[in-house]
Amino acid sequence: MCWNFPQPENNPEEFYAVTEIPTGGIIKYETDAKTGFIVADRFQSMPVAYPANYGSLTQSLAGDGDPLDVVFLYPRADGPGHAD
Repeated sequence: MCWNFPQPENNPEEFYAVTEIPTGGIIKYETDAKTGFIVADRFQSMPVAYPANYGSLTQSLAGDGDPLDVVFLYPRADGPGHAD
């Protein structure tokens, strides 16, 4: 599924973010900037579990050229590609 959808224009307090790595996940996924698809970026060689859902803002760019990072602070674990 493609997650390259635009941010809301008329409400600066709302934004779209996509989960790339779920809470407890050990596979690092990323949203491909060109296609908008969620792809496996790497498999952790050491068992490292992410403590929170981690993702990015759609159609955004940070200084490193990647989408802006987001950490979701709620108790449920979402799968890769979950949009909030």
